[in-house]
Formats: sequence, structure tokens, C-alpha cells
Amino acid sequence: MALLVQGCNISKYIPPKKYLLEKVSIKGAPGEEQEELYSLLRQAPNTKILGFYKFNMWYCLLVDTQKKRNKWKRKVDKLTKERDGYEAKLAQTDSADTRERTRLENKITRTNVEIDNWVNREENRKKTVWEDPVLLDSTLLASSNVQIKAYLFNKGYYYDTVNFKVKIHGVKAYVTFNVKPGNAFYIHKIDYYIFDKRIADIVANDSANRLLKPGQKYDGEKINSERTRLTILLRNNGYYNFRRDYIYFEVDTSLGGNLVNVGLGIGNPTSRSRHRMYKIGAVFVEPEYVQNEKEIKDTMSYNGLYFISKELRIKPSVLSDYIFIHPGSIYSADDYQSTINRLSQLGTYKFIDIQYITDTTSKPDTGILNVVIKLTPYTKQAITPGIEFNTVEESQAQIATTRSLGSAISLPYLDKNLAGGAMSLQVKPYGSIELPFSVLQHFNALDTPTYQYGITASLIAPRLLVPWHLSEEARKRVGQTSFNVGYIVENNVQFQRNTLSANMTWQEKLSSNQTLSITPIEVSLVKTAYLSRSFDSSIVATHNPLLIDLFDQHLVTDFRIAYFINQQPLTTVKESYWYIRFSAETGGNVPGLIDALTSNKPRDSGAVTNKVFGINYYQYSKFEADGQYYIPVLRNNNLAMRLITGIGAPQAITGIFFPNTRSTELPFERQFYVGGANSIRAWKLRTLGPGSYLDPTGNTYYDKSGDIKLEANAELRFPIYKILKGALFVDAGNVWLFNNDTSRKGSGFYFNKFYKQIAVGTGFGLRFDFNYFVVRFDFAVPLRDPSIQTGSEWEVDELLRQSGWIPRNLQINLGIGYPF
Repeated sequence: MALLVQGCNISKYIPPKKYLLEKVSIKGAPGEEQEELYSLLRQAPNTKILGFYKFNMWYCLLVDTQKKRNKWKRKVDKLTKERDGYEAKLAQTDSADTRERTRLENKITRTNVEIDNWVNREENRKKTVWEDPVLLDSTLLASSNVQIKAYLFNKGYYYDTVNFKVKIHGVKAYVTFNVKPGNAFYIHKIDYYIFDKRIADIVANDSANRLLKPGQKYDGEKINSERTRLTILLRNNGYYNFRRDYIYFEVDTSLGGNLVNVGLGIGNPTSRSRHRMYKIGAVFVEPEYVQNEKEIKDTMSYNGLYFISKELRIKPSVLSDYIFIHPGSIYSADDYQSTINRLSQLGTYKFIDIQYITDTTSKPDTGILNVVIKLTPYTKQAITPGIEFNTVEESQAQIATTRSLGSAISLPYLDKNLAGGAMSLQVKPYGSIELPFSVLQHFNALDTPTYQYGITASLIAPRLLVPWHLSEEARKRVGQTSFNVGYIVENNVQFQRNTLSANMTWQEKLSSNQTLSITPIEVSLVKTAYLSRSFDSSIVATHNPLLIDLFDQHLVTDFRIAYFINQQPLTTVKESYWYIRFSAETGGNVPGLIDALTSNKPRDSGAVTNKVFGINYYQYSKFEADGQYYIPVLRNNNLAMRLITGIGAPQAITGIFFPNTRSTELPFERQFYVGGANSIRAWKLRTLGPGSYLDPTGNTYYDKSGDIKLEANAELRFPIYKILKGALFVDAGNVWLFNNDTSRKGSGFYFNKFYKQIAVGTGFGLRFDFNYFVVRFDFAVPLRDPSIQTGSEWEVDELLRQSGWIPRNLQINLGIGYPF
């Protein structure tokens, strides 16, 4: 509140005859160029939070006072006096007394560091929290005017005018740049001037990929992009020494109207009539390279490559699959980069150095490139103990859904090159313990810990292990095959759950922004033992066959496929981008087939699934789509939006042919749920839905899941200062049952009702963005609760009527990373 009051008294902080730059507007510019023109301004107003309040500036003004400066000066004087005293004592200390001299020298060093911190206190704060008021500078405005005009000229607006006006209100200045762009120029014709016939043929044969075409608006950036494209094209066709400087453009505006002719030329090297094309000569690979090593090594040939080594750690038959530079082939920059990328993905080499040695003897128009590939390996094996602290939001079936404080310790063993096959093996035994947040309130919570222990093993091959031969283009794409096995024991006061799981996954990067993941087989065997008789009784008392089967031994098998588009995680974006994920999963087909062929027993009337070898198994199909869209708004702010849809059905492929094997419910582990730190944040995890169902007891949280899911999120993200970011968000959605459960009124999905059962929550968040990770606090309250069955579902009515409503309904979420 004090800051807002101070905002009315800005005049006392502004020097005489100076003006605070309050706003800068650009009018008349083409709409598609507006955002870029604002980025060219040499002087912009102080940062505003959410576009209206200059928090950083006011923080600076309130802290940067003469009183504060005097305090800092007194601190510097005091520390300087202390340092001088230490130096005087040091001068009087006997040189033989090394212990005392070392102590004094350390004190002097520490005091000097402290003095520097206080002397540079203001400068350091300017790098983080505060901003000095931006005062109007006519020189910078004139420079901005020139920048805007030059940019528009480069975009093809040749006869434009740009000027600016300044309006003064009190001590505040308002600047408006008025742009009157001329008519945009369009390309009439493109003429090529290429005097090297080999290069001319390459450019002509690639005409389908040209970025410049007649009829396009002239754009200097596209001209530069075409120059870059042609440079890459020629460097991929043997021209090792080709530079973009050889490419030049000429623009002829004499046609009249708003048309231009563009001339594209490619010059020849000085004193040569043609560019020299290169082919690959001999390729030498040194897989255990050590700088300045004098040891003599053996040379062996494999697949046209020469391996120089004393002891090949990776088999030549494996390593050669990751080297795409072949003797006799034309030089290609893409082959060089693909080799770097795939060798890096092995995770075996610390440094990868590829050197080309030119040989142009007696070859006027062609040359030979001999290649030396030096690979410096990592240590083959490693044990890296780890300890972590985290927060855990319970997602398993428990009598109450809680937030917990957790810590874990692991002792992973890693072999980065198993059996010389460039495969990595990781064996990771670990243990963890979680204490409910209530331990912060009363010590008795220590009696209810949850702990886990287990072991996981992963074997990862940095390529697709398939029974057929992969083409070189397929091998260039980044891919991997992983095999994972794990055994986990989870203990709490209610039960002990044992889970044995195994899966195999292929993953391939189809392009720079597309990834395909296929898990052909995944198997999980779960067995639970009750540790509490009351918990056992409470489960039986629900008469819910799905829940009862959950705590019985059961088997989940599945086939899964997922497709990602543009999966780069960005927290601040300068242009719009999409992230899309599609996934499909089907489970229980193999057990269902075995059951159908080996058993003639009818299913129990109350069972949700059948048994194979005496173990419950589930058949199901599940589909999910996750779309996210990020757009820049209000200069430095971003709007992030997400829409998730999912549907699951208790039927798989086998069930189509053998109806008697069909399950009637999805397995609990595969059902959808909402709520929690990464979903609808006004509700705890698994405490919302299904539909408008209201739990009469208020404590049965384990059934808050469903077969159908709809969720939408919108979040406005904005900077506050340096690492501290803020957000305003709205979340909406719910889950429903595929088959209506008469014991849970309102839980089924119906097209004429579902939109009335959407839950809505809102709130704000604080995020500490450390680049490598983000610590997030989100504070949310419900706006609409579909389970309210007495009057309006909109919680806003209660908010307006009741005092203390927000503290009672506030949900605080602690998370690592952004929610989406």
C-alpha cells in the first residue's frame, strides 16, 4: 500500500528539467511489424508488472535514499577501520608464527570482500531487483527513429517517413512515433548470375526449396535467409571452403510502381574461375585419444575406416554405424554434424574432435579431405551416490490424500559401455521416506511415515534395436532403445505394496521438433498386504469391486505409443509456439488371449475383470491428447494455455473377439484424475469428481478418478525481478466415469450434462526461476464446485457472503518446474 501511495509523489524523485519516460507508442506501422519495432527502441519506460505498476522503479526509489547511502558509507568506514587494524597486527606478528599470520590474512581477505560488497551495493542491486527511473533522452529518441526507419527500409517499405512527438504532463513524458510507411515493394523477377556451371546446376536443381519467389513482398531478412540456405546447400554438395560472402544481391527499383527486380549472384574465388569441390579421402578414427600421449597404437581397417587404438572399448562394427563420413563420398556439412550428434548421444565420449586435412595437389578443381576423428572417452564405470529432498503429492489409493515432505537416497551404478556395444547400464538401489506436512504442526505425525525402497535397472542402447537393417538416414536420426526392470516396496501404516515392473521402449527423434515413442510391452505385477485391520475393513465396506481388486494381486500389461510435436520446454517466449502430445494405450491383450484359450470358467458376477493363472488382469484402451499454446503478450509477459482430453474404455483388442474376457472397469493405475500442483490447483490431488459426485462421508478420496477427462488451463506469466516471476491462472475441468455408477450419483458422462459439471479454480503464483530448475508456489481458490448440491455451484457467492472464506478454501501448491 505504501508503494501505491508513493506512486502519486513521483515528482519529488525527478531532477529539475528532467522528465520520467512514462509511455512510448508507435502508430501507423504495419501490424505485422509492430512487435519488432518496439524491440528496436533505444529507450523504453520502466518495467511494469502486469502492464500497469512499476514495482522495480519504486523499489529503487524507496531504497535508494540518502539515509541508506549514509548507512552504507558508515558500514564501509567501520569495515575499513577493522581491516586496517588486522593489517597493523599482521605487520607486528613474527614471521615464524605462521598460524597467526594465516588467521589475520584470512580476516583481511574476508573484510575486503565485505567492503567491496558494501561499496558496490547499489550497482549490484541494479543488476537484480531495482531499476533507476528512465528519464527522457532526446538523443536516444532520435536514434530510435533512425532504427525504425532502417528496419522498415529493410522490410521493403522504401519511401516511408518516421518522426516522433513528445508530450509533457507534469514530470512525465509521453512519446509517440508516427510512422507513414510507403507502399510495400514486391519482387517482380529474380535473375541469377552464377558463373560456375557446377554450382549453377546445383542451385537450379534445388529450385523447389527457394525462399525467394516472384510475387513475394521484398524482405531483407528473407534475403539473408536465402543466402544462408544456399551456403548450406553448397557445403552439403562438396564445397568445403564455400562462404556466404560469395553470395551477393542486387535490387533494382527503377521499374516504377512498387515492383523490384532482384539479382542473385555467386562470385568465384580470387584468381580462380571455379570453386573447388572436395571428396573424402581416408578416414582415421582414434577412439581412445589422449592429448600428448606418446604410446604406439595399432591400426585396423573396418568398413572403409581406419581405427587407431591399443584396446578398442567399443566394437568397430558398432562405432562405424555412428560415423557418416565415408571415403570416396562428396564432402557434406550435414554428414559432419550428424556424426557429431550421434557420437555425442553415445554418452561415452567427453570430447569429439573431427579434423579435415586438405590435399589439393595436381587437382585444380577438386580436392581431397582426409579426416581424423579424435574421441576422448569418459571413465567407463561410475558410482554416484545421491540424496534429494522433495515434496510428494500422494497419487496412490490411500484413505486420505495428503502432501508430504520427502527425502531419498540412491546409489546408482553406471556402466557407459556394456560389453563394448555402446550401451549403458544403470543399476539403482534406493530408499525414500516421506512425512506428512502435519509433522510441522505436531510431532505425533512422525508416527505415520511412508517409506519406499527398491531397485531399478535400465539398459539403454543409443539406437533402435530392430530385427531389420536401418538405412543411413534412419541411423542419423537420434533414437534409443531402453529396457527397464524395477522392484519397489511401498510401506505406510495401512498397507504394504509390492510392484514388479518391466518394459521396453523405442524412442526416435523424427525431426528437430517431432518425437515418436513406442512401448511394445510393459508388465506390472502388483501385490498388496494389509497392515491395518481397520483399513482392510474399510476397503471391504465400500463394496466397490474395483477398489477391492486394487488391493488384491493384479496384473497390468499394455502396449503404448506417443507422438510429440515441438516438445521444447520454454518459460519465456518471443513468438508463439505449440506443444502437442498424442498417446494411445491398450492393455490386457496377451493375458486375455491366454485366458480365452485356456479357461472355460464363467466370470464371477460381481468381478470387474477375469483371472489368468489365478491373478486379476485388466483389459482396456486409453487415448489422450495434450495441446499447449504459448504466446507473448504485453511485451515481456507470456500467456500459456493448455487443453487436455482423455478417454478410456474397459475393452481391448482381445475383448472384441472374446467378449467373455472383457473387463468392466479400467485398472485404477490407468484411470484419469485431476487436482494437485500440475492440474486444477484449487483442489488437492484426486479430490475432485467424478462428475458432480459428492462423497457423503467427506473422507473417501481414493475413488476420485474416472475414465474420461477434460481439463483446460490458462496462465499469464510475468517477470517481477530477476529470478522471481509471477503468474495469474485459471484452471477448469473434471473427470467422469465411462459406465455410470449408480452408487455415485452424478459420476457418469452425458453430453447434455457434462458442461454443467466443470469445476473452475483461480489463483496466483510465485516462481523462482533458476534456469536449471524452477521452484513454484501457487495459491488457488475454487470458483465453481460441481459437487455443491445446495443452490449455486459458484463459490463466488460464498466468497461475497462469508468472512474468512479465502483462508478456509485456499489451496497452497509447492512444485518443481512449471505446471505446463
